[in-house]
Amino acid sequence: MPKQLTRQDLRDQLAAWASGRLAAVDVYNWANDWFATEGSTVEDAVANEVLWCLESLDMSLLTAADIPTLLAALAPGVTTALEARALVNRRLAEVGLEARRQELRGDPFYYPFNGL
Repeated sequence: MPKQLTRQDLRDQLAAWASGRLAAVDVYNWANDWFATEGSTVEDAVANEVLWCLESLDMSLLTAADIPTLLAALAPGVTTALEARALVNRRLAEVGLEARRQELRGDPFYYPFNGL
């Protein structure tokens, strides 16, 4: 029976990452597995957007420091994928790409997209 991914499932995954029980690569693999699971569904467009952020966190250079923003995107008041994406984009703009690239310098998980 196909499973539906909920906002709470995403919150749980983010909590495990924040606590150090999971690494970025674990979250990335989990998200990719969801996209690859035939017949699985996602609760709503917001959950789908956050799942996409996790599935592409290596390319976007998202880190555990961005978890509060991802959780904010999953808040009940966020009702569209556009709102969720805007929150994440604002966070990434605040951090700055160059600063994030320097922060992740030498991390093999991010290396293919970081280039440092």
